Order: sequence, then C-alpha cells, then structure tokens
Amino acid sequence: MPHVTMHRALAVPELLFLIVNEANSDDDEGPPRVSVLSTLLALALTSRAFLDPALNLIWSAQSSLGHLVQCLPTDLWTVSGDEHLILKEPTRPTTHQDWERFDFYARRVRELISDSDEHHFAGRPSRVISESLFFWLHSSRPGHLLLPNLSTLSWGSSIPSGYYGSVHLLCGQQLSTFHIGGSTPRSTSDVIAQALLHLPQRSPLVRELRIILVENGTAIQPVQPILGDVFASLKRLQILSLQSELPMPFSAFAMLASLPHLTQLKLVSEDGAIMTSVPLKTGRADLTFRALEEMTLTSSPMDSSVDVLSSCQLPRLKYIYINSEIAADPDTIVRVLQLLHERCSHTVLEGIDVHNVDYISAGEQVREAIRFTAATMRRLCDFHRIRLFDLHTDLLIVLDDEVIKQLAMSWPRLEFLHFLSANDHPWHTPTATTLKGLVHLARYCPSLRLLTIDLNASDSDVSLRTKPGGGIRNQTLRRVTFGHSPALGNTAKIAAFLFAIFPNIISINDDDEVPIEESWDQVFNTYEVLQIVTRWKKRTSAQ
Repeated sequence: MPHVTMHRALAVPELLFLIVNEANSDDDEGPPRVSVLSTLLALALTSRAFLDPALNLIWSAQSSLGHLVQCLPTDLWTVSGDEHLILKEPTRPTTHQDWERFDFYARRVRELISDSDEHHFAGRPSRVISESLFFWLHSSRPGHLLLPNLSTLSWGSSIPSGYYGSVHLLCGQQLSTFHIGGSTPRSTSDVIAQALLHLPQRSPLVRELRIILVENGTAIQPVQPILGDVFASLKRLQILSLQSELPMPFSAFAMLASLPHLTQLKLVSEDGAIMTSVPLKTGRADLTFRALEEMTLTSSPMDSSVDVLSSCQLPRLKYIYINSEIAADPDTIVRVLQLLHERCSHTVLEGIDVHNVDYISAGEQVREAIRFTAATMRRLCDFHRIRLFDLHTDLLIVLDDEVIKQLAMSWPRLEFLHFLSANDHPWHTPTATTLKGLVHLARYCPSLRLLTIDLNASDSDVSLRTKPGGGIRNQTLRRVTFGHSPALGNTAKIAAFLFAIFPNIISINDDDEVPIEESWDQVFNTYEVLQIVTRWKKRTSAQ
C-alpha cells in the first residue's frame, strides 16, 4: 500500500481544531450524543494529527469519574450488583504504569457536571463510582490532582452523599466555574461550607460561583458566617448566584461590593429576606458595585428587594430583574422604580424586569391599581437607553395615552414593552390606553418587536379621509398581547387600525400566560386578510 502524505495545512493546530469542532454537532439522526462521539472517534483513528484534537472533545465533558476508572487495570475495580463501580478488595499498591492510561484521558477533561444528562462514550453511560473508590482515587497518590485541566465543576444533588464533602479535592488552579448545592438532604451545608473554605486557596481564579442552600433552616447555618471571607478572597469573581433559605449576612453583601470584576449577581431567598438588616451605623447607599451589569433579586416579599436596592449604588447596571410571589401594594412597586431612578445611571440602564404575581384563585379580583400618572412615569423617562421594560403583576395597571407618549418619546431604543396584569376583566378601574396611544409607539419606537399592554379599543374609528397614525408605521413589531382586555368595538376597524401602524404582526394574544379571547381571534383573522390583500397589490404593481 503506497504511503499517503498528509496535506501540510493539517499541520496547523487551529485548522485541525476547526475541522474536529465542526464534527462536534448534534445534527445527525439517531441519538445525538452517540452519533457525535462515533464521528469523533472515527476522526481520532484517522491519523495522529487528528488524535489529540478528537480525543480532547470526546473526553471534554463528563458526568462522573466512571469512564476514567474503567481505564485503570481491572484488578483494581469491579462492577457491583447495582451497576456501580466499586473498589476491588483487597487493594494493592499502584505503579506509575497503572495510572498512565487514566492520566492520558484525565488531562483532557474540562467539565465535570454531575447534574447534566449522562455523557455517553460509544453509547455507554458513565457509571457512578462508590464512596470507597472515590476516596481511594485521591489517597493512592496524595497531592496529585485527578483532573488537572478541569475548568467547570458542577457538584449537585445527584452526587452520592458519602463523598460530597470531598469535592474540593477536584478543585485546581484551572477551575473557573464552580457550582455546588442542591435541594435534597444529601447536599448538607457543612460539607458545602468545607468546599467553599478550600476554594480560594485551591482555585483562586474562579470567575463563576453558584451556591444552592435549600434545606431546613438549622442545617444551612454553618455556611452563612463564612460567605464574606470566601467572597473577599475570590478577586477574579465575575458571576455569583446564591440561592438560600436564610438571609445573607449584610457583611457578606458588603464584601461583594468590593469585588472589582463582579458583573452578574443573582440572589434568591426561598422563604424570606435576601439579606440581614443594614447595621444602624451604615448609611443608606454606602455600598457601590462599580462593575455590576446584571442583578437578579428574588424574595418574598418584595420589601426585601427594596432593602437591597436602598443599600447600594449601581452606576454600571444594565439589567435588573426583581421577582416576588407574594403580592405587593402599589406603593412598594412605585418605590422600586423610584430606587432604580436614584441608584442606577440614567445613561447606562437598558432593562427593567419586575414580576410580582401571587396567582389568585379563579374569579377572585385584586381591587388595587397602579395608576401610572405622568408624575409617576417621569422617573422612568429619564432612562433614555431602555430596550426592555417588563412589569408583570396581579395589581391593576392603569395607563393612558399621554403616559404611553412620554415613554415612547423617552425610549427610542425600546424593543420589548410588557405591561401585564394577572387580573381578569372587567376591571373596576379600566385602562385608558387606546389605539391612538399605540400610534406613539409606532412613531417613536422603531425597534419595538414585542408589545404587551391592556387596551381600550372601543373608540376604533377608521376614516377614508385620514389614515390611522397619519401614515406612521412600525415595520418591526411582530407579536402583540393585549392582556385580558377584550376587543371592544368593531373588530374589523380595530384590525384596520392595527394594520395601518403595525403592518407586520404575526400573532395577537398568542401567549401561554394570557388566554386568547374570541374577540381578538376575530381581529387577527381580519388583520391577516388585510396582509394578504396588500401582498396581492404589491405583486400586481411589480408585474
């Protein structure tokens, strides 16, 4: 057989990576993971040039250490009756040769994600290893890091409880993403605390940290006092997510403000306050998060989010998401909007997302209303870079055309606008937003793509003399939801008005959160006919 010379281009590592990475897709038919790995395996066997790049992708993501254990000599391990890998007794001292194949593949593992779907090799799932085998892997070579190039470690509730507390043994200098915790009793807080205490020393370059502490209140207390020290030591931290049943100590929250690279912060309180009370000696808004761009606050009630916002300045914040499932009064939501005006830069903030829905029983009505007057909305109008505004509440949202005009003129970059009330109609305080108010959105918000708003469409007069909007059209809007409000009035005229200012809508009230009323169904049917007629005219003119 003649010798085949490989093309010189394949000697370029970057080109080899692109070729192998192209094969790493799930486009093939059949079980996607199996087909992809089979393709990569075939590439690895093609030539020495493809061997390393293909093997790196095959082994890059694992759900356990099972596949690696099976690379050890078979006299060191066996398979139990429940298909777990266990240590074979009696154990023997290992040699360097025993570990060669294990280390050959272990250095290629970049992600160990315990809660992900099983990663397969040639169709075979990775087996769970026993506690004794896990400890033996570490004790056989003291000081040796099993996965030296591990960059992502997610240690969740699917991990056997016996070796949960030894997760820090897998942490190395290359680790940049660390997730730990879960919602089962196995993820006990004392071992989470132990892992967190080791993290700054073993993995000081961690950039993303996610902690879940969802157990009974007494069990998670060991973690709370150490949070501040852990946060202060992770100077490279960029993303933090903390979900807990106990409030974060204010001192730990203050430490977060000192992190120079923290850009994303998510704080979730399961049953109460996000953080403990601000000490009396600490003034309001003393803390400044100088790098923070995204913040998520979830608490019950919303007053806890108010306390967090009251304690800090957010000069670079671009996006804020506030969520509470316990009903708030109108003053609380207005207070949230006021604090955003005070704490955030008017030239930086781009997204405001406030959800406060305590889903009420069928037929029950909330008799309070948020009446957005010009004075109330003036604060929001100062944010001129807003792209997204989403207010979803079980309170009544009462708007009028003048308020819509002010918002539209102030938010020329607006792409998503959602004013959604969970209350069914009829409202005791009806909205005053009409079709004419929507003209302001068509005129001043050319990038608007999604719109949710309750509408009073009873005054839908369409005249041959004057085109709705005076010829102003928004070509970008695709989806509209008119909340729970019915299409009062002549449905054909409503459709004509909407078509005149928003000619490219593809759905009306097509939203899982809002039932489609028959009246809007009739509006959309007429609207689609108008679109078809217009296309006929364009084709005729082109001919």
